[in-house]
Amino acid sequence: MVHFEKAFSDIRGAYQMINQQFVLNCCQGYSFINREDDTGMEGLRKAKLSYLPEILLTKYNVRLIEDGGFLPGCQKAKQEQQEKLQLQ
Repeated sequence: MVHFEKAFSDIRGAYQMINQQFVLNCCQGYSFINREDDTGMEGLRKAKLSYLPEILLTKYNVRLIEDGGFLPGCQKAKQEQQEKLQLQ
């Protein structure tokens, strides 16, 4: 998984070289490389799509419930948290 990359944008092909060298040196034996989300930046999305990805994963958003509650179906996690607090 590539979390970030940085290059001098005024050097043509710098980002492509970083990607190529990363794959050649760090990804032998892997079938896929996760380039992560494009963060909604159109230029970044266009650049990533230029590599012709085989699959695009579904993006999900997670929302924190401020009162420390749990979403329905997470009762086991809530119970485990309460048990940990009782042990302290």
